[in-house]
Parts: sequence; structure tokens; C-alpha cells
Amino acid sequence: VHRDHRRRGIARALTDWRLEQAGDALVLANIQSGNEGSFANARKWATHFIGQLTTPPFGVVGRAPRSRFELREATGGDWDAAAAGLARFEAGWNLRVPETGASLEEWASVEVFGGRIRRYLVAVDGGEVVAGAGFVEAARVTTMQIEHLPPAIRVLNLALRVVPKDRVLRQIGMNRFWWAEGREDAGRALFDHARWALRDAGNAILVALDLRGPV
Repeated sequence: VHRDHRRRGIARALTDWRLEQAGDALVLANIQSGNEGSFANARKWATHFIGQLTTPPFGVVGRAPRSRFELREATGGDWDAAAAGLARFEAGWNLRVPETGASLEEWASVEVFGGRIRRYLVAVDGGEVVAGAGFVEAARVTTMQIEHLPPAIRVLNLALRVVPKDRVLRQIGMNRFWWAEGREDAGRALFDHARWALRDAGNAILVALDLRGPV
């Protein structure tokens, strides 16, 4: 809410309307650390605060990495294998979105402004799908302007070069990431490949991570 219009119940009204639209559903709010106004708003309706996520950006790269895996977009028979692998990877999680091959394929087919905005990539080894990840070309519809960087992050960025000179993150979101048991190498290879394959879609891949989890 704009600073000139705060303490008038606007945020509360917006929240009430959104909760009404959601109906009988599980509602999750991701709130940036330090946003006390949003935390105060959430305390009025939320039943649980379930933990903290970190969202590190990983810059895209200009050179294709070498890999012994076949790395490509999912097609045909990949979908059922990817959904089954994702289900095994997420077994026992408190919060997950169950997927089938059909729902994954439908998820990847969504179009915005006349083009697909989502991609699902897989790593294949010996004809077997051993890792997968979904990517959303969020920069097609929104960008993130970085206003302030702590001094330590500015120094670190000189080496990592994740934050671009214009301080505009053109984001590629990553989710539905999994790898087969004992195949972390396939997961790493797929992630490295994505940083190159999606270089024209944005300048950083953002991954929301619970640091207690395997990803």
C-alpha cells in the first residue's frame, strides 16, 4: 500500500477479498523478511507460520556445459516418467502438488502473449529419465528492480555477477525439480544445462528453497 494511503484498511480489504475468491483452499503467503506490515496482516488470518524460504538467484551462462546426459525438453513418454520421479522425490513432504504425466504436460503448455511461458526439462541416461525441472519465463510478464544492496552483497556480486548493472532481475522461476535416488549428478547437470539453455529468457534463475530440504 502506498505510504500516503496506509492505516486505512486497504490491505485488510484486499486480503479479505482474495481469501473470499480462494474459497475452500490452502492459501500460502510468501512474505519478504522485514516486511512487518505484511506479517501483521497475515497474523489476522493465517493459522500457521511454517518456516523460512530463501530465494537465491543464479546467473545464466553463455557457454554450454559438457555433459554425458541427454538434456532436453520433455516430450511424449517423458511425462509419466517425470511425474513418477517427482512423486518419489517428494514422498513424505508436508506440502507438495501431486502431478501426473498429463498435468505436467498441461502445465508446460500454458501460453501467454501468444507463446509458451513454461518449459519442463529432463535429463536422460540410457533411455531413462533420471531428473527433471520446470522453468517459468517470468520475465515475459514481470521484472524485479533491486533498490538496495548491502555492502557485503555488492562486493560478492563483483565476483558472482548475479545482479546485473542495471539492477533489473529478469527472472526465470524454477520448480518441480527432482532427481532419481543417488543421481544428484543428473540434477546438477540439468541445472547447469538450464542456466545455458534459458539464457535468452532472462538473466537469472530463481529457486525458492527450504534449506532443510534436499534441493
